[in-house]
Amino acid sequence: MIIKKYKLFLEELNMRPESDLFSNQIELFHCGDHIWAIKCPDDYTRALMFMRPQEYYESAFEEIIGKQFKVSNFVDIYKQHYGKQEFTYGSDWSGFNIPSNILEECMFNVPEDEINNWDKLMISTINTIKELEKGHNYYLLGVDELDNTLLEHEFAHAMFYTLPEYKAEMMKINDECDPIVKDMMYKCITEYGYADHVLPDEMQAYMSTGLGRKMTEMNIPDVEVWMQKYRNIFDNYYSKSLYSQPKKTDINW
Repeated sequence: MIIKKYKLFLEELNMRPESDLFSNQIELFHCGDHIWAIKCPDDYTRALMFMRPQEYYESAFEEIIGKQFKVSNFVDIYKQHYGKQEFTYGSDWSGFNIPSNILEECMFNVPEDEINNWDKLMISTINTIKELEKGHNYYLLGVDELDNTLLEHEFAHAMFYTLPEYKAEMMKINDECDPIVKDMMYKCITEYGYADHVLPDEMQAYMSTGLGRKMTEMNIPDVEVWMQKYRNIFDNYYSKSLYSQPKKTDINW
């Protein structure tokens, strides 16, 4: 079973997949102005490509966030923190989103002896986008499909970064949101494992595109009323920002 193979790579820290075995699962799409998405239906391939830069960007672990780290160390920290025997990153996290400045800061400074084949796949993708963006900032998403709620959630993050008007409206409603709703949402988001600096962004993404299971189970009072307010803003921008036909782009492997 293919997932077992991925787990074996991780547990033995023997990251040696042949790139061509995995690159044919990966498709790159230009989804909106300066917004790109890696579409990969396999959860583990997608997660391993994004793991290093995503944790560099918003890890809950102080010894990981904003730092270059050994994958072996991260695996140990992750398993110990969540009390797990196996490394379940690929099944714990489904969607990914990273701004270009953080993405490049991370991936272009990985020590040469630490680069694994999933890192090489990501670096090839970054270089392909950089050529086409010609110096402009961009946002990269990681999803399984281009027509589901996962894309919506990650696209909310992309618009928060690329559209100043959208960010301003969402920050305003974050400020106006009922304190009980906001406090309970922030508490849950933090427990999910997000860093503090992304709380406003995660708040608007969850509120506008759908709550996580734990958030729903918390029975937050009047949350549906506030979700609709966030959703109205999201719908207004999403309908204008998502390309009706995202353009598939060949990656320069």
